[in-house]
Formats: sequence, structure tokens, C-alpha cells
Amino acid sequence: MDNNGEEVGDDITGMLRDAYGIPMCADEDMGDMLDAEMSGMPSDNSAAQFYKLLEDSKKPLYPGCDKMSMMSFLIRFWNYKCVGGMSDKSFKEMLQLMRESFPEGCTLPENFT
Repeated sequence: MDNNGEEVGDDITGMLRDAYGIPMCADEDMGDMLDAEMSGMPSDNSAAQFYKLLEDSKKPLYPGCDKMSMMSFLIRFWNYKCVGGMSDKSFKEMLQLMRESFPEGCTLPENFT
């Protein structure tokens, strides 16, 4: 939170909506969307991917971490890879080092492919 009591951080939900072209209604609740998807609402592959990423955006990086989600961390790390020209091999090895270094329960994937 900033000095005005407002949340500071990445708008993962907004980024996912932009990427998948899904508008947000003013009265729409993210929990309702997830409930609708989980209740068997028909969806195509991209909708299933969207809801999976939306669910992942709520997972903490590791138990007790309130600074950023696993998804926020991976997006920022991927950006560093792209901007810095990191090879896929180096990226995978750095990801492995982080998995070994972070506390037990870390939700980072083993690879990013």
C-alpha cells in the first residue's frame, strides 16, 4: 500500500484481460467469473487458459509472501530476460536457482516453456 492507503503493484487481472480481449464490467466480481468457469460454463481453449492464468495470479510466490504473486514475479523475470537478452538456458538455470533458494512451498515452475 502507498501513503494514501491504495494498493500498489501489478494489475495482473487487467493485463490478462487486455491480452485476451475480455472487458471488465463495473459490477463484475473476479470470484464470480471463476465460479462460473468452474461450474462447467462452456469455454474454448483460450478461455480455459485465461481462467487458469487468472487463478495463478492469486497464488503467492511462496507461503507468507505478500509482496508479489508468482505470476507477477514471472512476468517481471520474463521481462528482464527479454530486455537483457538472456538465453533460454540461462533463464532456465536462474529459475532453478531461485526455486532452490526460495522458502519451501515456492510456486515457481520448473521451466517457462
